[in-house]
Amino acid sequence: MQLTKLKSILDEVAPSYYLSFSPKDVEEIKTPIIVFSKINSTFKEFSDDLASIRTTLYQINLITSDVKEADVLAMKLEEIFIANDLPFTLTSEYLNQNNTISTIYEIKMEEFKHVE
Repeated sequence: MQLTKLKSILDEVAPSYYLSFSPKDVEEIKTPIIVFSKINSTFKEFSDDLASIRTTLYQINLITSDVKEADVLAMKLEEIFIANDLPFTLTSEYLNQNNTISTIYEIKMEEFKHVE
């Protein structure tokens, strides 16, 4: 899956940013936002040397302003993952220094690459 496709999926829940979010991107920090990044990408080859699988792991950080918003948007994000056949894991949730809440997901994508 291309990053632009993943971004469009995440944008259905909240504005998303690849790799980083900086206040200079917008006039002020507005929640909710999603920051996502690629944390791992590997190839696995089959024994026939004709095809391989690229497995990519993305981290999705949903940042919200309060617990109620976190619950609603986390549920919406999970529904969108399911609707787009994206296997996900909720890895953690924590309170940031500015009193926003981060909910961290990982999604794993597999792409088949045929090698001749």
